[in-house]
Amino acid sequence: LENSIATTEISGKNSVKYEYLFSYPHFCGAVKISSASPCNLKLHFECVHNHTQSFTDGIFTVKGAAEDKIFGETSIVGSGSLDDSEKTVKFTFSSGFICDKSPAYDNGVITFENVTELVIFMTANTTFVDAYTLCPLAECTEKTLKQLKSVLSLGYDAVKKAHTADVSELYNRTLLNLVDAPSETDTLTRIYNSEGDIGLCELLFNYAKYLTIASSRKGSQAMNLQERMGTGYSIVPLPKYDEFQTDYYTICTDNVTGIAVLT
Repeated sequence: LENSIATTEISGKNSVKYEYLFSYPHFCGAVKISSASPCNLKLHFECVHNHTQSFTDGIFTVKGAAEDKIFGETSIVGSGSLDDSEKTVKFTFSSGFICDKSPAYDNGVITFENVTELVIFMTANTTFVDAYTLCPLAECTEKTLKQLKSVLSLGYDAVKKAHTADVSELYNRTLLNLVDAPSETDTLTRIYNSEGDIGLCELLFNYAKYLTIASSRKGSQAMNLQERMGTGYSIVPLPKYDEFQTDYYTICTDNVTGIAVLT
């Protein structure tokens, strides 16, 4: 939580480590895969709807329409001259790779053979500007590819360094230390239920800090608006899981609204 980097390690015949981050300074997602021994990696990109996908010069791109219309049937300023296709929010997603081996591409499957390290960068944007305006898809695509090429030129270590510095500056505004050495989450839950250990309270507080930072950056949805709002158009909806529909519940419970980033 303190650096907003997730890590997964798989041990067995071959040890593989996955490191994930989403960088606000560079508006990208990044995954670094490291393998103790050379292995083959297959990346599957599945399009749920009839979106256009391509693989050109080592960059995979998907373009298409989002599921929901940003303009509804009611009269909204700026929407009067738009036909149904223009009322739909469109998006561009692009992914690029850093690897010493060239990939093979086949209908949404990208294969890297005999590699020990692979970095995957992802960028995405939509045509949404505000409740009255959509930008052209070409403009959205150009912006997305520009962001991707920028991080590909910087490399994973530089992006990770900027991401860590950005998160740490905000995360360390407040500190709550209730236990000397916090345990794993499942252990904390078991101890809390049986003995009332306060280590779980520290973890919940820190998780709320993470949510507050993530939902108060420029370009993010407000923490109490991460659900369908209004009549006739919708803010980008989250999956229908009640406990995760708004960050606001956790934030208020832990009383950490004061560390939100004001922009």
